[in-house]
Amino acid sequence: MTTKLVGRRPTMAVTRIVANLTVANPVALAKFYQEVFDLEQTFDMGWIAFLNSDATQKIELHTASGGGLGTELPVISIGVDDLVD
Repeated sequence: MTTKLVGRRPTMAVTRIVANLTVANPVALAKFYQEVFDLEQTFDMGWIAFLNSDATQKIELHTASGGGLGTELPVISIGVDDLVD
C-alpha cells in the first residue's frame, strides 16, 4: 500500500485517468480516433470500445453508448492505487 498521510487526510496515487465519450455508435468513433491518433483498439463489445497508446505518455480513451446495464456513462474515470474510506 502506498497511501501516505498528509496532515490527517490519506493520499493516494492516481494510476490512470480515462476520458469516456458518450456516443450512439462507439465503434465508429473508436475507429476515427484509432486512425487520427494512431491508437490501438484493445477492447470492443459493440456498446463500448477501449483505445490505448503504448507511447511514453500513455493515452486511454473509452467510447460508449452507455455505462452498461442501462446506467449513464461517467464523463471521466480515475483509477487510484488504494481507496481508503
